[in-house]
Amino acid sequence: MRPAVNLTSAYVSQVLQADTKPSSMTFGEFFSKTNQALEEIDKKEIELKSQDIKYAVDERATALAYMASAQEAIRGESALYHKKSDVKFAFSQTDDAIAEMTSASTSDNPYSFKYARERADKALERAKKSASELTDAQNDLVTSLKAVRAASENATQTFASKDTPAADIDAALKANAPAPASGTAAPKTADAAH
Repeated sequence: MRPAVNLTSAYVSQVLQADTKPSSMTFGEFFSKTNQALEEIDKKEIELKSQDIKYAVDERATALAYMASAQEAIRGESALYHKKSDVKFAFSQTDDAIAEMTSASTSDNPYSFKYARERADKALERAKKSASELTDAQNDLVTSLKAVRAASENATQTFASKDTPAADIDAALKANAPAPASGTAAPKTADAAH
């Protein structure tokens, strides 16, 4: 069971580091890495479930819970990257539509400007929707990161594992924490008080 927990921890760290550490990794490479992580964890999960275990039932349950929460966090990270890609594309289209509208504003043809403005309005709506979906994906990721953090602590204690993704989970939580609402002060942390 310990090898399955250690493998899961390694994949969680690897995937989360792609979000928190500078890298030249492409979206395609990231999605390939997350798919590989999910497949490998899934294989180990199937192995554990198929074992006839009579005396380590609680330990297996701990390992399986950790693996399931890790997969959710990895899926959440992948969903966030998809949404980041969508937002990038939507804002690029918006920029193009606004440039077309600006160009059409100097035209003698009022229909040209009307069409360009409608296109820009639609592109802006798509960009707003994509940004909202990105925020939702980020919130979902934070929820799954908190769950995998708790499951990781439990698995680390149960298996006396030295390989823990806690630092990477904490960094991902910090990187994806929602920004304070405008006009409100950020909450003080224990570190800030010292």
